[in-house]
Amino acid sequence: RRGYTLSGQSILTCQSSGRWSHTRPTCTRIVIRCPVISGPANGSIRPTISRPVSSGTQVWFKCSRGYQRVGAADAVCQRDGTWSESVPICQRYCRRPDNVRFATFSPSQRVYTARSTVTYTCSRGYTLSGQATLTCQPTGRWSHDEPTCTRIVLKCPVIAGPENGSIEPVVTRPVNPGTSVDFSCDVGYERNGASESECQRNGAWSNDVPSCERKSI
Repeated sequence: RRGYTLSGQSILTCQSSGRWSHTRPTCTRIVIRCPVISGPANGSIRPTISRPVSSGTQVWFKCSRGYQRVGAADAVCQRDGTWSESVPICQRYCRRPDNVRFATFSPSQRVYTARSTVTYTCSRGYTLSGQATLTCQPTGRWSHDEPTCTRIVLKCPVIAGPENGSIEPVVTRPVNPGTSVDFSCDVGYERNGASESECQRNGAWSNDVPSCERKSI
């Protein structure tokens, strides 16, 4: 039958003595064995296979500490003499990078294999300092430190006092939001407009510079 092999003489001849020329042959099931299989580099296999094994034999793969398995966790010897899965690869991995205040990163996962990347994005109103994209290196370390996100501060431009008047304090360079200035007019002039102005978060002054007009007699 199919799947069996014959042991002995396949053809028997009836001799003149009334006996057959050979004893009856036997048929034995053909057992196709799977070849020796080893564990992955930087990993191990359980149980250890040191000689061909019969179908149904199962093995499990494990990676050493600090390595991530890429591929199957186990393999089974099949009836055709082949293993159901290839030996996996054990790659160094990087741990999840640190969270950064006012930022998110993607993709977000527990571990990252070599050459995979993460990219940080700052929240609206913040600017990124450092490297936005980090690459997991074969050493298991990230290519750069995590970046930082700093609030974007819009400064107000230099503002001068009115003609025939003055400003206090004098502004000689861009200033931060919250800075206030007061306007005054020289003797004999009266102010037409706001008496003060404050630098706002959008980088604009709250009031325009007033005008100083000569007082009428």
